[in-house]
Amino acid sequence: MRSSFRLLVCLTLTCLVAADSTPTALLDDATFVGSTDGVTNKFLGIPYAQPPIGQLRFSRPQPIERYTGTYAASEFGPWCPQQYIAPLTTFPPALDLGVTVRLLNSVLNASAPQSEDCMRRITLVALLEKKSDHNCRSQLEYMDAAGCDYKVRLACCCLGKGGFQDGGSALYDGGIIVERAVQLSEPIIVVSINYRLSALGWITGKEARDARVGNLGYRDQRLAFRWGESAGAMSAAAHMLTNGGNNDGLFRGAYMQSGSLLPFGDVQGAQVFYDGLVADAGCEGAIDTLQCLRHIPFDRLKAAIDMSPSFFSFQSLATSWFARHDGNFLPKSPYELAEEGSIAKVPVVTGVCEGEGTVFALTSLNITTAEELHDWLSTYFFVNASSAEINGLLTAYPEDPSLGSPFNTGLLNTPTPQFKRIAAFLGDMMFEAPRKAFVEAMSGNQDVWTYMTRRRKNTAILGSAHVTDLFDMFGPSDMTDHLIHFVNYLDPNGPPGLANQTEGVFNDTPHTQAPFDLGGPALFWPKYDSMTKTKLIYMDGAQPLGLAEDTDREEQLGYIADFLKGNPVR
Repeated sequence: MRSSFRLLVCLTLTCLVAADSTPTALLDDATFVGSTDGVTNKFLGIPYAQPPIGQLRFSRPQPIERYTGTYAASEFGPWCPQQYIAPLTTFPPALDLGVTVRLLNSVLNASAPQSEDCMRRITLVALLEKKSDHNCRSQLEYMDAAGCDYKVRLACCCLGKGGFQDGGSALYDGGIIVERAVQLSEPIIVVSINYRLSALGWITGKEARDARVGNLGYRDQRLAFRWGESAGAMSAAAHMLTNGGNNDGLFRGAYMQSGSLLPFGDVQGAQVFYDGLVADAGCEGAIDTLQCLRHIPFDRLKAAIDMSPSFFSFQSLATSWFARHDGNFLPKSPYELAEEGSIAKVPVVTGVCEGEGTVFALTSLNITTAEELHDWLSTYFFVNASSAEINGLLTAYPEDPSLGSPFNTGLLNTPTPQFKRIAAFLGDMMFEAPRKAFVEAMSGNQDVWTYMTRRRKNTAILGSAHVTDLFDMFGPSDMTDHLIHFVNYLDPNGPPGLANQTEGVFNDTPHTQAPFDLGGPALFWPKYDSMTKTKLIYMDGAQPLGLAEDTDREEQLGYIADFLKGNPVR
């Protein structure tokens, strides 16, 4: 039967067929032959939609009617075409290049095979020892017919990072999470999917709005959920906001790392990027430019896309191909939808790294004066804002390095006079202010937990940078355990009684609880509410977890959130 995988935390009816060495799975009238490493059964490269080529390029995804025959599912499928990201060539002398390279490699992998026929998924399932019926946990179902073994009913569908421009399902080793889940006796399935990226997934302009083909990447994801971090977290938020907050039963919870409400405007406001793509692709004189883009040779289209600015170009996060509200999938801006309560009422975990903006500020090291920063903001980010409004934003983010990001590091990590100022602005605009607004909008309506990670804060220049939380999630670590508990119980603390429910401390000092030891006691993580505003802090050191009030820089975050409502990023 067709599986029904659901977003991030989901129920599934996937059944594994036992085999001595080679795992197989049944889907419709087809058999999928996977592989195993002795711990995890893997089913790789399974298509979930028709290839988006020809007339289906820049069109909504179409489901596969029915699977028949036998499929080899032991090799990764191709990645969706990646936008070329020019490597950074200028670095501050004090920058930790080892950490920086690791950060970049965790997002970018242009060497992987790429193809437009890329809408594939991978599924990782624990290889479980068969038990007698009465010993099975509630999460497992023992089946004795037709050689069928356990079916694990809880799945985590991962939407990867990559700024909507790069990344793929094979980028992160979900087997680490699967193995750790078995150690906790909380087995889950980990599913990751490829979806269209860059212009192919996030085409802008009036033409896209009129043809109702904006946010195709979101529609790919939605189809994959029916089939079965950052951009991924932002995607999760979008799926909670679309359809009037009705999730169509596709998911029952969301775990979001570094992303929530996107600060971008309407797809028509980014017309300049569509027009540039049309010109660079040689379609400028066509009667129907979108139809021309559908049918030109892919190499020609790819070359034109690669000429578009990326998130590591000079304009940083004011990039070309990002999710924007399109009057359809997202009828209004995410901020408006959240304020209206158009949010799926499911449990949520959402959090950020403290220094989210530092990596993206590396692209603007040649901005050294307030005047240059003003011009940069008005030219690339807020093209419709007045000079006075830009000046107000600069007042909210002063030039004093001791107030910039990495935060609370004084005059350290200041390669240029404007770096920490820009890093604070970028991190708040894209990650921290949206997170704060999102949890406040959900508070009182559903279960919400929020966190900040300050781990690796001593990394020179970067601090607790964007993506560094993935090093913990795929550690495994306490963060891995929080995810696994959430998948199983819709509570990152796990089943009742697992965590020691002790009072927290609200002054950013470590909790007196014993250090989190894998398999040992854990600090109880309270739900967020508008009165106590409690968030979990991941820290370095012997006591890696603490609790704090989510009130740091509250006035600054409120200012930029209000600013973005009237002046969305182009």
